Amino acid sequence: MASLGSALKKLKRDVNRAAFEANRSAAVQIVNDLKREGPYWDGLFEMAWEVRVGYGELPIPADQKGFDQQERSATANTPSRTYISLDDVPSRVKFTDTQTPDIAIGNRMEYRDIALDLVPGRWRGGMPPNTAPQDWYTTYVQGGELQKALGDGFRERFKLPGSK
Repeated sequence: MASLGSALKKLKRDVNRAAFEANRSAAVQIVNDLKREGPYWDGLFEMAWEVRVGYGELPIPADQKGFDQQERSATANTPSRTYISLDDVPSRVKFTDTQTPDIAIGNRMEYRDIALDLVPGRWRGGMPPNTAPQDWYTTYVQGGELQKALGDGFRERFKLPGSK
């Protein structure tokens, strides 16, 4: 018969695993929201969202370059938006009885801070098609959509009322 201590450890590990799965569901919702709401000129920024899992710092480098003007004009067919599923969010992580794994979401494009409107510089000359409104990212984060996506992830994982 298992001791109370080992039963509590298993319970904590199971709770952490369930919380992680809820966070994974929320990550899918968040990334797909960011893909849908964000700028979309040639599809590169939209396709450069990444999700990482682990413990502690999970930096996502800005290590992808966009097309230069000549390459962009040669790209006649702009690909359609792509969305992720739960299979695209890493799930292999060692679980402990004391900590839920962290999830980081970021964009790998070198110009991400400009595209996120975190620094000035985004092109404004007569909004091209498929471009996000100014301050779209800040609006998403501070306007309640991020919180909604987190809640949707937990409702979906735990089959709570209001889940999809």
